[in-house]
Amino acid sequence: MTSTISEITVLQLTVWLNAWRSGHITAFDAANACESITTSLDVMLDGDRHPWIDLLAYCGPNAVPFRAVLPEPGNPDGVPVETLQHFNQAAGLIVMDNKIVIGPNAGLNWIAITRNLAPLTFDVQYARIALLKTIADAQESLKQLDLVGSRITADKALQEINFGHLPPSTPKRTSDSLDLALKILTLARIAQADSTAIASRSQDHERSRLLLNLEQQARHLLQAAASAAHS
Repeated sequence: MTSTISEITVLQLTVWLNAWRSGHITAFDAANACESITTSLDVMLDGDRHPWIDLLAYCGPNAVPFRAVLPEPGNPDGVPVETLQHFNQAAGLIVMDNKIVIGPNAGLNWIAITRNLAPLTFDVQYARIALLKTIADAQESLKQLDLVGSRITADKALQEINFGHLPPSTPKRTSDSLDLALKILTLARIAQADSTAIASRSQDHERSRLLLNLEQQARHLLQAAASAAHS
């Protein structure tokens, strides 16, 4: 990560906001969670500062879940590039009711802008199955490519993974999916950055393809699990 606000922050916020939207917690509980998770008492909405509770009131009742979006190069997941440029894309963002986009900007201040858009959605069950299949397909191939990685770096990174406190109503399948996907995402990134393939150039290309696919499928499951946590 290149910022002090990680994707976990956006995922946490999305889970808490969806807990509020589904009626499991009050708006005040959700606003307090937003303040705690972001360490910010307010959010800049179209140029004016508002407490988090005001932002929730502005959104109001709606059947559309809040959606976590973790953009990837060349694939903004339904969010136009001109919208993404307002945010620190490394941290991800949240789409509210298909009309408000919220996230940290380059200065790590939380902002919200109004936009009409429809981000891509991912089914949790399908995303989980797809990730597990990708893991199975990649294991033998990576082993054959004689992949050598930084075990110490990986172990340390996995130990540091912590989603923090999630709403009590969060289904176990959701927390399990978030945990699995983030671990795979972390390992795939470490392997891409720190690993060496003792192989030919064609084999090295295959290794990169497999790792990128793992990262993509893990990202899809993270988005799906957070966005449908209480639906």
